[in-house]
Amino acid sequence: MITLYGITASRAFRCLWMLEELAIPYRRDKLDYRGEALRTPEYLAINPNARIPALRDGDFILWESMAINLYLAGKYGRDSGLWPDTAETEGLALQWSFWVMGEIEHPLLSVLMHKRILPGEKRDPERVRRNEGLLRAPL
Repeated sequence: MITLYGITASRAFRCLWMLEELAIPYRRDKLDYRGEALRTPEYLAINPNARIPALRDGDFILWESMAINLYLAGKYGRDSGLWPDTAETEGLALQWSFWVMGEIEHPLLSVLMHKRILPGEKRDPERVRRNEGLLRAPL
């Protein structure tokens, strides 16, 4: 049985989405990044970085949301089209996965935080403007 550790209000959301797309049974341990739940000896044995998400698939443990999703797609998504079928398309899938993580995630989260999440007095409109510009940059 697969277990995913994490809450939807975290990067665990992308792994939950992948698990749902794959339509495979899984269990979720709703560990929250706020508080001390990630610092217990039991969880540190799963992820010594004390972060979510983490995944247990039988005896195999993996953490980092993109690594988890690539693993799930490779192991369970080949027949459903969620994993590339040639070395070239796999290379492209990896390229775009790393590109999103390196180039898009930070500006996107910054815009989200400063437009929607943070209390009004902590929002920085200049940060939103700067990061929205990065999100509109042509490829």
